[in-house]
Amino acid sequence: NMACAPGPWGGAFMRPAFAAPPSLTGGSPLTLARGRRGLSNLAMANKVFVAGGTGKVGRIVVKRLLEQDWKVVAIARNENSEVARELAMMGAEVRKGDVCDLEGLKESMKGCEYVISLVGCRPPRFVKVSDLWSDPRKDPNHPVNVQFEGVKNLLQASKEEKIKKFVRLTGLAVGASPWNPVSILFSLLLSFSTYWNRKGEILLRESGVDYSIIRPGGLKDIPRAREGTDKLFLASEAWGDKSPPFTTGISRADVADLCCLSLTDQRLSRATLRINRMRPPTADNNYFEDPNAKSTWEEMLDTVEPDKKPLEEVDYSLPVGLAATAVAGLLGVIVGWVAKLALSLLG
Repeated sequence: NMACAPGPWGGAFMRPAFAAPPSLTGGSPLTLARGRRGLSNLAMANKVFVAGGTGKVGRIVVKRLLEQDWKVVAIARNENSEVARELAMMGAEVRKGDVCDLEGLKESMKGCEYVISLVGCRPPRFVKVSDLWSDPRKDPNHPVNVQFEGVKNLLQASKEEKIKKFVRLTGLAVGASPWNPVSILFSLLLSFSTYWNRKGEILLRESGVDYSIIRPGGLKDIPRAREGTDKLFLASEAWGDKSPPFTTGISRADVADLCCLSLTDQRLSRATLRINRMRPPTADNNYFEDPNAKSTWEEMLDTVEPDKKPLEEVDYSLPVGLAATAVAGLLGVIVGWVAKLALSLLG
């Protein structure tokens, strides 16, 4: 769990993608047994700083990195929590840290050369009526703090530490139109989380730090695609409108694999990747076979393209305002109908 500051109202198929590496150094005590799949001398010599390592994807990422002989530094608000102890037993070095605490991040990141940011609001931060008049910065779990200010702090600390690569996990909705029903729903219910994720992506793309941004569809606790008949989709933001479908979701394990690949694969340098997975087409569904879909990420990386233009800010307030007005109007009609019915029964 991570957090930090405030702000405003706050599908088709695909192809494949790239990535490049970052840098980190330093660390605290806690190390693990090396895994069998050694990555290279590069991995063995460098430390990866993982923010959000106590989350579901984060735990898989830490495990994969350790298996590949990376040295891992993970931060946790509570170093003595059950999940933090689990990471330490795996072999990670767990340091106390919070993305809202810039000075603490600088200290925790010392000695690291790469950063993976998996921070998000856990549990989901639902919108509150009090958001209309209160300062969201006072809520450490508000998306403005976690997904914007937190990313800003991570980037500032990364620049001072001269990080070689910054990998950021957001969501597929970030690249969708603000008029997309999924974007409206996330904004209306989840405190404009898509808006703040997009603001954080803009900061990263304009920072000058080498990066890979990964936008998955719905995350699921299911086996990797390669372990069954499912296929993976990977599209570059640079392709424009070509995106994976929102509906099928993707294995957290597949997402973790791509995060780890992005650290050192130069094909993924300065690239924003849209990813999802799909079950094979059958007579019982409406899916069709996409020739660009594969069982592993490695099969698709040669088609990735780096970002070609800046990510623009978009206005989420108008579509969300109209949707909120429509919902309020509908509720008004329902309340009126219920009141009328109650009066008729009583009278």
